[in-house]
Amino acid sequence: MKIYGKLVSALVLIGLVANIAVAAEEEKVKWQQLYDGKTLKGWMQLGGKAKYHVEDNAIVGTTALNTPNSFLCTKKIYQDFILELEFKVDPQMNSGIQIRSNSYPFYQKGRVHGYQVEIDPSERAWSCGIYDESRRGWLNDLKENEPARKAFKQNEWNHYRIEAKGDSIKTWINGVPAADLEDTMTRSGFIALQVHNTKVKEPMQIRWRNIRLQDITPGPVPTAEEIKLMTAACPEKPTVEPESKRRLLVFSRSYGYKHTSIAYGREAAQIMAAKTGAFEVVTSDDLFLFQPENLKHFDAIFFNNTNNEIFLPENFDKLPKEKRPAAVKLDEQLKKSLVDFIASGKGLAVLHAGVASFRNWPEFGNIVAARFDNHPWGAGSEVTLKVDESDHPLAGAFNGKNWVITDEIYQVKAPYSRDKVRVLLSIDTEKTNMNVNGLHRQDKDFAMSWILNYGSGRVFYFAPGHQHDLFWNPVFLQHLMDGIQFTLGDLKADATPSNKIWFSSEKVGK
Repeated sequence: MKIYGKLVSALVLIGLVANIAVAAEEEKVKWQQLYDGKTLKGWMQLGGKAKYHVEDNAIVGTTALNTPNSFLCTKKIYQDFILELEFKVDPQMNSGIQIRSNSYPFYQKGRVHGYQVEIDPSERAWSCGIYDESRRGWLNDLKENEPARKAFKQNEWNHYRIEAKGDSIKTWINGVPAADLEDTMTRSGFIALQVHNTKVKEPMQIRWRNIRLQDITPGPVPTAEEIKLMTAACPEKPTVEPESKRRLLVFSRSYGYKHTSIAYGREAAQIMAAKTGAFEVVTSDDLFLFQPENLKHFDAIFFNNTNNEIFLPENFDKLPKEKRPAAVKLDEQLKKSLVDFIASGKGLAVLHAGVASFRNWPEFGNIVAARFDNHPWGAGSEVTLKVDESDHPLAGAFNGKNWVITDEIYQVKAPYSRDKVRVLLSIDTEKTNMNVNGLHRQDKDFAMSWILNYGSGRVFYFAPGHQHDLFWNPVFLQHLMDGIQFTLGDLKADATPSNKIWFSSEKVGK
């Protein structure tokens, strides 16, 4: 028993040390002031017509009759963060702080929706509880948290601390723990200051001040210089003009190993959309968008280095047993929605680690026609890629020439077969170092890019995408855009599997 007690004590100590280390790491992140104390620069108003103005170093929100909820929103999107602010609210009004919130033209005509940290000066006193605005309603009220209910100060300045990290959202009011929510629905969005609609004729006000944020989103983001390089390398125009206005969903949710190039993929897609006009892009890790009524507004999805069971909570194995059935049900619903979306005639583009998504879902192997095996050539490896069909519409980026790249190089396994996919690019085994560990393919067929039809839909897979500098490589960006235009339905191309067509040797890249 003494040994057991010592072991428990040791584990507790390790946990405390780990938490202290995480807290110390977060404290290294500089605080950003979201409000300069003088202007509303960096903010925009959505929703209703309540008035927002600056007064005495505070943002003041004033109610207005006959108008919906109003939101003063940051122009910037945030994922993981610590947000702190102070507010003082009229006792008769309702308000809140929106976090990880969004506004899409196709959802209730642009209505703001997402997590709201409540400001509730009523007798109910649920201030700092979490409400899902314009979606599911209350997610974490304060019925069972009397200390938090009592912490609110009527007619005084109150302090909020909000921590959003992964699937976790935690709140504090005046230093007292309030809400503790685990929810996988939405991972990113803007922050907004809400003025609720009202039937009270006399204007009421709420004031916010000292609004500051620590961005603790993992991984690097492209620098200004890198964005310039990406912009210069991006194609000047679409390979083909879109037949109609197209909308692409860029989805980057990743569990386990998270590629640091994810942010570069997002940025590249946005640059591509803005520069070429080939499509409109929505970059979001919001599972809400995969519900059929929302997904139908897109023409294709781009899995940007996604990884693992991305429709489940990241901590699914640690969820209480009573919460798992709901998570599994949502996972199944969204998978069906994805299958129906592609099979109905829409598209899916998959980059690099995206092939390792949904490892426990057999049908995804059929959708992308492969499973991730390993990467015998680790990050920083140089390989020579050959063009398997130089006059294919999706091979234009290579001009019929070999392409030498440095990257982390994947090997895939069944159900991959040239009986199922049209291979566009593969490793030239005669010009690449094959003396590496972990090679399993006896056929020496290391495909790096391919397309296929899934039902009436189109799927494109492109294996490179680990190294940051690929995202300012013109060949890489051109082929990526061609693949995306194929999935959108604009770049017409034959996806008959390679082993089911005949072509002459002149078509094969040398």
